[in-house]
Amino acid sequence: MRAKSAKWGPLALAIALVAISTGRIAAAQSPQEWLIVVKPPLADTYVSSIVYEVGKEKVYPGPYGGSQGLFVGNVYDKAFKLYGHGRAYLKFDLSAVPPGAKVLRAELRLFLYQAPKRELKYLAFRVLGPWDDRTMKWADQPPLADSPTAWAIIGTKAFVWISWDITSDVALWIRDPSSNFGTALRIEEEREADGEIAAFDSKEGVHSADGERAVPRLEIIYSGPWAPGAIPITAASTSVIQTSTAMTQTATVSQTERRTLTAVWTRSTTTATEGTIEKGGIGGWAPHPLGALAAFTALMIFAILALRGRRRDRASKP
Repeated sequence: MRAKSAKWGPLALAIALVAISTGRIAAAQSPQEWLIVVKPPLADTYVSSIVYEVGKEKVYPGPYGGSQGLFVGNVYDKAFKLYGHGRAYLKFDLSAVPPGAKVLRAELRLFLYQAPKRELKYLAFRVLGPWDDRTMKWADQPPLADSPTAWAIIGTKAFVWISWDITSDVALWIRDPSSNFGTALRIEEEREADGEIAAFDSKEGVHSADGERAVPRLEIIYSGPWAPGAIPITAASTSVIQTSTAMTQTATVSQTERRTLTAVWTRSTTTATEGTIEKGGIGGWAPHPLGALAAFTALMIFAILALRGRRRDRASKP
């Protein structure tokens, strides 16, 4: 009888180990969240509404496709005593995001190097038609969506990153790439005013932040298959992520006692991603429900067989 119990015991243990491995595999196959940073933009420029008189003609300034800055807001040209408005346009190539990816969050981030004189609201609109940053002036602007996708309050502090949450627009562009005409930025109230201009680095910008050029970028968090340059973020079901830099190398993710998510790139000393985890775990393996159930069942079988073996051994003794 001891031989039979010895035979079935290891088998049950093997079943338990297989079940645990199944849990690991199932967990590994569950949707993963990734951060991918698209930079610099495919195209960017700004347009100005100021109309200059050249002889008998009225001329809009520009184009500004090669400018180092993107100027948005209300401005006064003291030399010509003219008021005007500035709007910025940006478009990103989203081919790096895998087809079928579910966009969880997408932020347009621009580096502000000249701030307005008071706190103002700046709106982001989805662009509805094509434009060319090499030729576009104020009169050539494409149509915009009726309502803004997002807005941001910009204060008087310069040399900071400003973000707009354009998740819904990016999700649409991933589903239908032909609809991607980019984003337009404008001040909430376009009026005759001075000192209400915000200047951001363009793709030709010269300012630096965190040891790299502070070009415009689109930071996308999505769930789905891995793509080149994508960084694993978290296995948590609820998270709030804020990114301060853009890299394309792998990251080591760790968790502190304050439940802070920190990703540090192995080829850089810059802490790049920070956020808070409300629930769930950080990366790694979490027990899959089916795997855990199978493992528990197999371990129970192992225990029962072992107990029966002991009873039979006792019964067989003289």
